[in-house]
Amino acid sequence: MRRPYLVLLCSAALSTSSCLLHDVDKDPKAPVATPGKFENGSGTSAKAKRSDGRWWQHFGEPELASLVDQALTKNLDLKRSWARLKQAESYRRAAMAGLFPTVNASLSAGRSKSPDTKMDFGMGEQTIAGRETNQFSASLPVSYELDVWGRVRAGFFAAGEDTAAGRADVESAAMTIAANVTERYLDVLENRALAALLKQQLTTNETMLKLLELRFESSDAALSDVYQQEQLIIGARAQLALIEAREQIADRQIAVLIGKPPQATVRAEAAALPQAVPLPATGIPAQLLQQRPDLRAARRRVVAADYRVAQA
Repeated sequence: MRRPYLVLLCSAALSTSSCLLHDVDKDPKAPVATPGKFENGSGTSAKAKRSDGRWWQHFGEPELASLVDQALTKNLDLKRSWARLKQAESYRRAAMAGLFPTVNASLSAGRSKSPDTKMDFGMGEQTIAGRETNQFSASLPVSYELDVWGRVRAGFFAAGEDTAAGRADVESAAMTIAANVTERYLDVLENRALAALLKQQLTTNETMLKLLELRFESSDAALSDVYQQEQLIIGARAQLALIEAREQIADRQIAVLIGKPPQATVRAEAAALPQAVPLPATGIPAQLLQQRPDLRAARRRVVAADYRVAQA
């Protein structure tokens, strides 16, 4: 059979997925009805707009954009998701192989020689050399399974749904990593701003302590006021140490997210928080759920499981 006819035959087989013995639900519905609007939202009139995918750039922070780009390139969890997607694509190609004929080619060659023969024609014994023979053979067996009941097609469709779910998993992992990097970056800036404010307050408290000590020496202040001011300074210093520790933890977490050993990543002079971006339109719950890649992946896997029921 020529290849164009094979392609035509396989295309016809793929287009007749409705011939499966099991009726596959390609559009499964949620078991619970989705609300028509949010309780505190703008109602059903607002339409949820899809982001351009690089929402972190709306903060106007070049360093944040650079860190997120590094994470999307070097993060180990994201690389694992890409590897699983490649694995799913390999399974899909393997399942597609069942739609085509199987061709096995074999070649063999051999050489044989008959033994020498000794004969006597009255003039003494003579030896006749044996005859050498070369043998060559070739075979090209072709086998093809007629997918009458749709077993092969169902497996191929199930593998295709798994591949689509793998793509959604990659998208979900990328969104999660970008969100984590952005959150940790804002944590670093927040703690730096708090530390700067607390240092200013600590300087003011130390100045106030000196004034109280002078007043105490002049009998214009009580000793308890001096002790109380010292306690405020001790508490502020302890709080400053905690804030600086939280800043270092968030900074090291960014390094791990971008595929590096724990180390300082955010530049030392960065301290001011960026301006808050406007909130997106909420729309209705169903619109937002359709944009979530993790839910799209789960839906694809439900369909894939239904196709495997048909395959069985």
